[in-house]
Amino acid sequence: MSVHASITAAGQAGPRLPPVRNLRATTTQVPVSQTVVLEWEAPEPGLAMDHYVVYGAALSDFSPSQATLKVRVPWTTHLHSGLPADGRTWHYRVVGVDAAGRVSRFRGSTQVSVTTASRGLPRIPAGNLVATATSAQQPDYAAEFVLDGDPATFWHSQYDPRVPMPHALTVDMGEVRPVTALTYLPRQDGEHGGTVTAYAVALSTDGSTFTPATTGHWWALDTEGTFAIWPATQARYVRLEVLAGYRGHASAAEIGLFEPPA
Repeated sequence: MSVHASITAAGQAGPRLPPVRNLRATTTQVPVSQTVVLEWEAPEPGLAMDHYVVYGAALSDFSPSQATLKVRVPWTTHLHSGLPADGRTWHYRVVGVDAAGRVSRFRGSTQVSVTTASRGLPRIPAGNLVATATSAQQPDYAAEFVLDGDPATFWHSQYDPRVPMPHALTVDMGEVRPVTALTYLPRQDGEHGGTVTAYAVALSTDGSTFTPATTGHWWALDTEGTFAIWPATQARYVRLEVLAGYRGHASAAEIGLFEPPA
């Protein structure tokens, strides 16, 4: 019996695990879209779980199925990213699975709902931007591809011969203006080489002196895209420094920059 079926089956034979505990959801204001942050706890303190299964849909009465499956994760949190900023309410269910394949019970406490914001951050038009990089595998993977609007193309740090980390990608906005966020779309060709896993964002008004804005980590196997956000700052240049990347390289399909709401 599949995990989906075992959740909805009435009177399933065999031992069942207790439901996951303290499931909660919050939203994060991100560029052009919303991210729902889901967090929960193991069914019992100290109970070892193999993984958790997260289901989600915009309908409150949805059933767990392959169509509503969002992710299987070994940890007790998940970011549901890329949701439209349209004020929609999303509903989630989470169950745990142990190494023996036993599934936790489904109860009302294992379902949570959250409403996204009705608008995202204004995007700075890509036509006004110019990208350069400290390293690029020319001409097929040039820095300019992160601004061309085509996810099939991408920038990749030089690998023949290989240039070691760190690498930096700098976007010139053409003028000093407020900027508050950056979106990062990993390469979309089915490979993960170069996906950024540790980064630092720095800002400059003159292209010479850069001030740190934020740092963080992204998932090496991400394909949907992610973001970095910081307090709105006046700048002309935004530098994404890649401190670590999958397989020791750096790559990006698309980079977007965003200003604070008017």
